[in-house]
Amino acid sequence: MKRTVLILGILLSLGAIAFADPGLVDYSSHGFTIRELTSADSSENSIVLEMLLPPTDGFAANLNVIIQHYNDTMAAYRKLTEEQIQKVGFTLIRSQIVDPNEIRMEYSGTQNGRELHWLQRAVKSGSRVYLVTATALAAQWDANSANLTGAVDSLRLTR
Repeated sequence: MKRTVLILGILLSLGAIAFADPGLVDYSSHGFTIRELTSADSSENSIVLEMLLPPTDGFAANLNVIIQHYNDTMAAYRKLTEEQIQKVGFTLIRSQIVDPNEIRMEYSGTQNGRELHWLQRAVKSGSRVYLVTATALAAQWDANSANLTGAVDSLRLTR
C-alpha cells in the first residue's frame, strides 16, 4: 500500500511538472502567478523584467533584466562598461571576469542627486547579453544586499 501511494505521488508530481505553463512567472511567496509579457519583435535591446522592493527613504531598491544584442567578446563588453562607468564619474568597486561568457561588476555613484550602489552580472549566449542589475541607495545597500545579490546570482539562461 505504501509503495502504491509513493508511486502515485511521484506520478502526480511528474504530471504537474509536465503541464506547468513555461510562460508563467511564479510569485508563490506573494500568493500569485502571472503570465509573462511577450513580444514578437526582439530586434531592440529591451528590459524584460523589473522587480522592486518596498520603498524606503523615497527610493525602491530594484532589479532589472535587459537583453542586449552584442556580437563582440565579453572582455570587450567589460572594457566598454568600465569606460562608461568612468565617463559618468561613478566609482568602480569591483570588476570580475567569471568565465569567458560572464562578467560581474559593482559600482557606486551619484545619479539625480542620489548616492546609489549597483551590482550587475552580464551573461552572454550567442549574440545576446543578459544583463541583470540590482540598484539601491548607498544607504540601503547593507540592508538589501543579500536579497539583491541572491536575485542577481539566481539568473539562469534557458536557451
